[in-house]
Amino acid sequence: MSFWKQAKDKAVLDRLLDEQIHALAAQEIQSGVRRDGLWAMATLQAEADESRAKIIYLKLLVTRLKDEYYISERQ
Repeated sequence: MSFWKQAKDKAVLDRLLDEQIHALAAQEIQSGVRRDGLWAMATLQAEADESRAKIIYLKLLVTRLKDEYYISERQ
């Protein structure tokens, strides 16, 4: 397989995984689960603006879920 096809395959798989992780984050938020450490980080970054904190929290949660996926794949 050529380098370009491998690169394209990886890009497509990364986008699919990204969508799945965003869906997991949305489900976690809708279920009422909140990770206190991430919420504290989001609140600090948003300077206590709750609307901004929610957006930042979602971004942090997606990053954390990606990290957890990466670690699980490495083990």
